[in-house]
Amino acid sequence: MWGSFFVKLEIESTINCRDVLREIIITSGNRLSLKVWFQLAVYAGDRLNRNSTEAEKLIIQSMLKSMQLGYEKEALKAYEHKC
Repeated sequence: MWGSFFVKLEIESTINCRDVLREIIITSGNRLSLKVWFQLAVYAGDRLNRNSTEAEKLIIQSMLKSMQLGYEKEALKAYEHKC
């Protein structure tokens, strides 16, 4: 799964932010969080349904790579830098 995100970022330079968040929740194995997230997305107008910007590309790549390797602190640092 992570590999497809890296390929998409390299080829298209953008990725849908909603897709990344959804896959993170799925990977966590917390089905309740996923259900809650789907409901919140519906009621909130789904502000994450957008493509990443070129400026966000390196940050997202760093976050995904850290998650893939199991480096939680580094992934959180990358996420906090994005926000």
